[in-house]
Amino acid sequence: MTHRVVVTMFTDDTTVYLMEKDDFAALNCTLSCWCRASGAKFNTTKTEVIPIGSREYHNKVVETRKINNSQEALPTSIDIARDGKAIRILGVWIGNGIEEQAIWSPILEKIENTLQRWEKWKIILQRTIDSMTQYLTTAQGMPRDIEDLLIKRTRKFIWDSEGKNSVSMGTLYAPISEGGKNILHLKSRNEAMELKWLKSLLAPPKECPQWTFFAYSLIAKAMQPSPVVKPQAHISPFIQMWSPLIKKLPTHLSRMVKAGKKYNMRWEAISINADVARQLPAWFHIGACIYPKWHPRTCTIEYALAIAPEQIPPEINAEGQQKFGIFDTIFPSPASIEDGY
Repeated sequence: MTHRVVVTMFTDDTTVYLMEKDDFAALNCTLSCWCRASGAKFNTTKTEVIPIGSREYHNKVVETRKINNSQEALPTSIDIARDGKAIRILGVWIGNGIEEQAIWSPILEKIENTLQRWEKWKIILQRTIDSMTQYLTTAQGMPRDIEDLLIKRTRKFIWDSEGKNSVSMGTLYAPISEGGKNILHLKSRNEAMELKWLKSLLAPPKECPQWTFFAYSLIAKAMQPSPVVKPQAHISPFIQMWSPLIKKLPTHLSRMVKAGKKYNMRWEAISINADVARQLPAWFHIGACIYPKWHPRTCTIEYALAIAPEQIPPEINAEGQQKFGIFDTIFPSPASIEDGY
């Protein structure tokens, strides 16, 4: 990250990020001074603390009520979230070791109560299942078992709770002009949201939201054992020839990566601008075809550059001469890379 995140604010919600060495008493003093000057007032009974770090540190903060041993204990009016307890911030549930199913239980109950009061009409499905799940799905994603449960409930609602399908769901999803009912396709909507998250992850550096820094760190941590990539060469699997193990990724990140693979998300350009080309990582370049079982110390086979040089427009200097390019028809042999990447 290019800067340290200290506080995030939205309407009447304020989230402050403290390091272990920070002093909570100093923060409290600053907030009290600001309240006296502005006439505002913090609701201390709604102040909650979520420990971040190792599980041992979580338990230590809960037991001692201290961020570190040199500080005084936090006021008893402040709730410290134990592992497994979710705290709601701007409609999103955050915590350590929380269960996604528990987060969705109130919404599922609300949907069930609403559907029981109505007959089978498409507009009810759209306004109930779609609208009641849209925000939380956008913010945190929808677990697959919750998605399957809602699809099953949709099918049951359409057929008068009898559960007998006279027409396939594929037909009901189809547009009215094609003989369908154009009802909500929940899987497609959720995948569209996951692709929007993936779009944010792949945005240019100056446009990336803050969460992408942590996302790339988690993706790099879950990389496959082959090819061997040193930590300093971990940049992005989307513009380099390495990929993460999906099962090692957090649920939301794994869904994003799977959605990208399903819809064949890839780097593709007819003509690459020279400035853009220079910004691509040199190590494990996306244009390099790496052979199976490639290893930087033992493999001596050269591997060809998949991006043809003619795709990259030549750069002409002031004298009208072509400047030296950074690409060649043959990418450097792994054997030429000392203590390689």
